[in-house]
Amino acid sequence: MKTLRTLFKQDKEKFVVEMSGSRAVWKEVLAVYSVKTTTDPDNPQEVATMDETKKGLLTDIFWEMNEISSRTETKTEPWNAARFYQAPSV
Repeated sequence: MKTLRTLFKQDKEKFVVEMSGSRAVWKEVLAVYSVKTTTDPDNPQEVATMDETKKGLLTDIFWEMNEISSRTETKTEPWNAARFYQAPSV
């Protein structure tokens, strides 16, 4: 599993982008596609050519094997009055 962590600032806010996971190996995607295409009981097909129907099937298999999800999380640091307020000199 790979993890990529990036920290960047925009205005006064800090953002952290973290991506982790792994992707399916293309050989495995093509293997599943080949088996599914050639062993379809209603419409077995060869896999040496590509048409729009086969392209759709390959796309569906790819996304079944490579899920992408995301989430957003907001964190607020605790208020520190001493940091923002300077007492007047007496």
